[in-house]
Order: sequence, then C-alpha cells, then structure tokens
Amino acid sequence: MKVKEILQNNSEWIPNKNYDKYNPKVSVLLPTFRRAKDGFFERAVMSVLNQTFKNLELIIIDDASTDGTKDLIKYFMETDERVHCIRHRQNIGLPAISEYEGYMKSRGEYISFIFDDNEWDKEYIEKTIVFMIREKVKASFGVVKSYFGEKKKECVILGNPKVYPSEMNEIFITNFIGNAGVVLHKDVIEDIGLYDPHISLKRICDWDLWRRIFQKYDFEFTGVNASSEYGVTLKDSLGNTENLDLWVGLEQMSEDRNELLKPKSFLEYDIFSVNRNNTLFFLDTIEEEIQNYRGKHWFNDEKSKKEILEIKNMEKRNTKKRILVISPLLDATSNVSFIRYNEIFKDIVFYFESERTLKKDNLIFVDAIIFMRDLDFFQKIKKLCDSLKIPYYYYIDDNFIILTDDIKNKKIIMKSEGRRQIEKFASNTKKLSIYGFKKVFCSTEELKKYFLENNLHHDIEVLNPIIDFKNIFRHEMKKESISIAFMGGNFRNGILKEIILPAIIRLSKDIKVKFYYPENGKKDFLKIYNDEENLNFYSIERTFSLQKALRRFAKNEIDILIHCGEEINNGIYKTENSLLNAVQLGAVLVTSNIEPYKSKFKSKNEYVRVTNEINDWYIALKSLAQNSEIRENIYNKAYFYCKEKYSGEKEEKILKNALSEFKDLRNIDFIKRYRKFLVINEEIFKTKFEKPRSLTDRVLNFSGLIKNKRSYNIKCDIKIFKTLGLLFASYDEPKGNVIVRIIEKNNILREISLNMEDFIRDNWTYLNFDPIKNSLNKIFEIQIEFFYEKGSVLMGVFEDTEKRTFKYKLFNKLGYPIKGLDVLYVDCK
Repeated sequence: MKVKEILQNNSEWIPNKNYDKYNPKVSVLLPTFRRAKDGFFERAVMSVLNQTFKNLELIIIDDASTDGTKDLIKYFMETDERVHCIRHRQNIGLPAISEYEGYMKSRGEYISFIFDDNEWDKEYIEKTIVFMIREKVKASFGVVKSYFGEKKKECVILGNPKVYPSEMNEIFITNFIGNAGVVLHKDVIEDIGLYDPHISLKRICDWDLWRRIFQKYDFEFTGVNASSEYGVTLKDSLGNTENLDLWVGLEQMSEDRNELLKPKSFLEYDIFSVNRNNTLFFLDTIEEEIQNYRGKHWFNDEKSKKEILEIKNMEKRNTKKRILVISPLLDATSNVSFIRYNEIFKDIVFYFESERTLKKDNLIFVDAIIFMRDLDFFQKIKKLCDSLKIPYYYYIDDNFIILTDDIKNKKIIMKSEGRRQIEKFASNTKKLSIYGFKKVFCSTEELKKYFLENNLHHDIEVLNPIIDFKNIFRHEMKKESISIAFMGGNFRNGILKEIILPAIIRLSKDIKVKFYYPENGKKDFLKIYNDEENLNFYSIERTFSLQKALRRFAKNEIDILIHCGEEINNGIYKTENSLLNAVQLGAVLVTSNIEPYKSKFKSKNEYVRVTNEINDWYIALKSLAQNSEIRENIYNKAYFYCKEKYSGEKEEKILKNALSEFKDLRNIDFIKRYRKFLVINEEIFKTKFEKPRSLTDRVLNFSGLIKNKRSYNIKCDIKIFKTLGLLFASYDEPKGNVIVRIIEKNNILREISLNMEDFIRDNWTYLNFDPIKNSLNKIFEIQIEFFYEKGSVLMGVFEDTEKRTFKYKLFNKLGYPIKGLDVLYVDCK
C-alpha cells in the first residue's frame, strides 16, 4: 500500500493562530500516541518549549490518541504560539509516516526529532546549532541516555563514536545514535529522504536513515548532552511491542531507496513492497507482518498478498544472499571492499560483526561468512560454523608474510603493538591451507599468485577494492593557487619530511600552496612550517572511516594527492587505493616511483610517478600546479580507468558464483540450524563470549605516574581466579618491564611479567596465570612494580573514583600511598 492510500483524508492540520507570523530556525517533530496519562508526553513537550534556544517550532503529530492528549495539545497551543498540531482521525500506527507529515508542515532550516518518551536537556538545541554553524556540518548527533531502570546509573549512553574501535564505521554494526539527539539541515532530508515506513524497518527505520546519511554527509558527533529516553522501561513502547527481524530489515536496507524516500516522492512509497529477488525468509516475514495491520481502517492487502504469492511461485529466481563479514576492525580496507559492495550489490545483503559484538542468532540465518584478517576468532567458532553447515571464506588484502620481513629489515618503522599484530597475521596466513576455508579472497593478482605458488590455498579469487562513484568530489581546478593533500600512514613520514616538504616549500615560492595532512598529535612535525610565506599547513582529524576522511579532505578542494614512500618488498602486493582516493577527491595522484604503481598495474598515464629526489618532486608539482589543463587531462584518464576496472561488477559476479553452489535456505533449514545451535550453544559460548568489565559504569581516576612500586587490595568476586585485567596509562610510550604480583597474607601466589610496550592503551590489558581456586570473597594484594629503561616516560593505572576515600587521597597526595580496598579498577576472570 502506498503512503497516499494510507493517509487519504485522515489528517487534520491545526496550526497555531500565529503560524504565519514568524519563520523558525529549527522545526521539532514529535509523533505521539497515548502518552498523556503517564506524564511522558507532557515532559517531552515542556523539554522542547523550555529550550534556551527560542527560535523554534514544535509540530506534534497525534496518531488519534484517546487518553486526553488532545486536550493537552490544545493547552500547549494556547500557552505557546510555537506549537502546532496534525491530528489523525483514526490511528495509522506508522511513526515514519507521521514524521513525513510533520516535515511537510515544517519551516525551519534545521529539523530535529523527539519522541513522546524522551526529555531534552535544556541547552541541547542552542549548543547543537552553534556547533553545526561553527563546524559547517549539516548532520549532527549528541549524547542520549537510554534508561532501562529507575536509578540514575541504569542507562546506556548513546552517542560518542570514539568509544568504539571502528568509530563511525560502527554504524554498520549497530545503532549507537539516539533519535532524540539528531539535528539535520533540511538539505539532507531533501537529498537523502526521510525515515523508511516499510514494515520491515518499523523498529530500525532510524538506524537505516543514519546509515544512508553517513554514506554521503559528515554526520558529526557534537558532544552535547541531548536527551534522556525511557522507551525501554515502557511496556507499550515501539521497542517492546514490535518484532525486530534483523536480517529482514537488512534486506530492505540493501535496496537503493533514497529517491523514493525524498519528500517529493514519499506519497507514492509502498510500505509492503517486495521484489523477485527477495529471500523466502523476507517474503514470509512481510506476509506475516501484513496481517498485523488487518484491523487498520486503511488496510487493503489484496494486491500485496497476490504479489508475494506470484513471486513465491516463480520457478527460477535469483534470491538475495546474506553474507556476514566478521572483522576485528572496520577500517579503510573494509570501506573500499565490503562496505562499498554493500552499497551497490543488488543481490547480496552484507552485515558486519566482530568478536566483540557478534550476536549468536545472526549465525542461524546467514548464507555465508567472510572472515577478514584476524583468524583467532574464526578458530573459536569454526566448530559452530561446521555444525550449522555455514560455508566460510577468508579475505586478505596484504602479504603479511613479506610485510613482516620488511619490518624486520627496518624498511618499515612501526610501533611494537602494530608489529606484533602483523606478525600474528603472518603466522595465521602460513596456516591458511589447514583451516578449511571454501575459498580465499584476496585484493590483487600478485597476492593470488603468491598464495598459489606457496600452496597456501588451492582456490583463490581476487576481489578488488572499488570506487564510490556516488560520492565523487569534483571541483573547479584553480590556477592562482594549489591544494595538496597527503593521506598516508605515519610510516611514510620519512620521505614526506625529507623529500616532499622541501619540494613543496620551494614550490610555494612560485604559487600559493595549501597542504592538508592527517593530524599527528603532539608529534606533529609539520607545525613548524606554518610561518612559511605563501604556504599554509592544515591538519585533518584522523578517522577509521575512509569515507569520512575523504569528505574532510574534499571540503578543501584538493588538486593533488601525494602518495610517497620507499620501495619495499611488499609493494608489489599492494592495491591502487591511492589512485581510487585521488579520483574520489577530484585530484591528480602524484606518487613516488615505487610499486605497485611502477609496474604492477596497466595504469601508466593516469597519475604522475616521481623519483624520490627533491628537485624531481619540485618540477613535477610545479608543472601540475601551474597548468590546470594538464591536471584535468590526467584526472579524466584516471576517472575512466577506475570506472572500467573498479566499478564492482566483477566482484559481484565472483561472490554470487561462489555462493551459487549452495541452495537457498528454507524455513526447515533454519529450524535444523537452531536445533543444532541449542545443542552446542553452551559448550562454545559459555566462556568464549565473556565480555570485559564495562569502562562506562564507573568514573575512573588516573593514579598519577608511578616511579617504582604501588600496592592495592582487591576483593575477588569469582570462585576461580585466572585472569587479571588492568587499565594501564601513560602520556607517551614507556619502555621497560612491569611485574604484577598477586599476594595473599604476605605470600606471593602468582608473579606475571609484562613488557611495557604490550600494554593496551585506553582499554583492558589482561594477564593470564595458573588458576587460583576458592578465591571468592578473598582479599588479595595486587602489587605492581615498574622497571623503566633509562629516559623512559612513566606509567600509571586507573582507579575507581568512588572507592578513593578521603584518607586514601590524603596519604596519596602526601607521597605515602596506602593500599585501600577495591581502589584499583580491575577485571577478575
């Protein structure tokens, strides 16, 4: 059924008498249904009207409430001319449609959302609008506290993407953005569209909208306290009354719907729409959901039921496949491959998980799993995958074996934590043949050749990175100045500092230069050049999201993208990602004359290669800087080269062919999987998915720098004590060793040594030891002794602020720290 068929003449627009007298800056949309008696609706409205930012309007969409909501709205309209109302004569039951109606009556430059179980912080809108204007962003979100109990601490904090390993890319795993913390410029809605009212997305239509926005706009975290929401505590809230079938929602989200969901097209949108590529699982779910609306006044299911039946009866149809991608981190590699595949592949539905986030029931419905890079977690759940008969594949985008040699030979300088991770990946790569993967996917032909020659696997296919042609940032090429960008990692800084920067400084004598680069924190050596005449340096905040990074650089109309470095053995296995990035930015790529650009790809005239000599770089950059026609010509060649090679058509065929040997999953298959899952669930998941202690349920305090030794008392809360989690911290990278002793009544029970380079920054460092039995409720002394190398910075640990008594703080300040009880924030396992 189309939206216009549902609405018909059911809505009554009731503007305030002063509606036409002023133009608000912000329009607030509030759909509501029967929230008057419990007081939540009144609190939500008052939190809007009491905002310190006054230039707003509140549009309430009442879905035919019968509990006194109508009288409350009338009262609010009489006491505040900024309140307007749309009232449904009969209940519709689809908040996404109510939001559309409210939007069509809105006049604000900015649109904000609040539900009737939310309550805004008083300064939320004022602080948010200031942030958006100052930072020049059109989509933002703040901090939302979602309460699941009555106590202040019984809430989940939604918002800050930096608490997640993958930052904003985490939006492809879970929805961490609260609806009542989002403010959008109207341009975003006109371009991306509104909430999708399709019945498959009624629980997650907000998550869908955030994902669609993030693909095209800077969706920025404001850090502003926005709202408290209480829907989880209410039995009749949407989250507690509607089913959430994740894979059904993801299947709908895999459709390209922005044009259909724009305000101008919204009335024609079909909330029951299906297509011939939908899975049987999707069709059955939609068919069942349709029945839930049978009692609605607008309901007519004849067309939809007939269409579903016709699709089910088709003899041959290519149904969508569900692929779960499991990766330790959604970084640039994920962006140029599976995240972009997800945007353009019509017949494949992708979902992303990590060991940290994996939901057990997701495995029951997948057609296949692709593991990226890290194989430790794969080995933990291999038995489960085999039991459920889930085909699994491996994807690798680098030759970690050769890369390890490059690091050992000091061709690449890398921090110890990164080095150990590369070594682990290399070790796993050498054992690929024994893991039982159906197929191995890699990123280049050279990588495939290496794996075959070394018998690492017998069945290997190349899945190239692809370019995001929906988001090409073209701009008019300038003549009077030049914008140059560098997006590489820190290991490329040597050539950048010794060769490229001197060439750019010399170039600035001929033409005005703006140079953009990823920020390097306290070690930002580029800051010393800011006083150069005719040359300006600008740092861009780092992010794991490549798309976000590209947008940040693209705002500055980049003309030339620098890719520099020394020749390394691993170079021949690399992709042309820098060329893809340059094309996305609307820039020309200038690269050192190194692999893979030197010989491994057919592209030769699509970029400029330069030997690592200052004068050579100066001449090349000057030629491009002073001739926009040359830049335009090279860029066009690169664009069409990427369009031919990196469009994704070949990759979609490879994945579809790989999955074609497996039959479509039926309901009986899901039942069989579920039964098997129940049998082995306890065995596999009882210990494997033990979560670390939360870093958000306590206020932590840094102990201060510890010169040599510190002792704490802890009360153990488990029967068998075999793992101790500590939160180490330092202002830089310390060098030396740490010894941790577990002591009971002056007897050293366990002693664990740790290299300072091995501590995990801003997260748990876990120390394993032989189990200590019968440890429940026992008091142990944790003694931490630091042995620093000469010249090393000092370390400390985090303490539980609530446990730091006045006596403890006083003695600590005087330099005579006492042990205290449970002051040290630990995780005992």
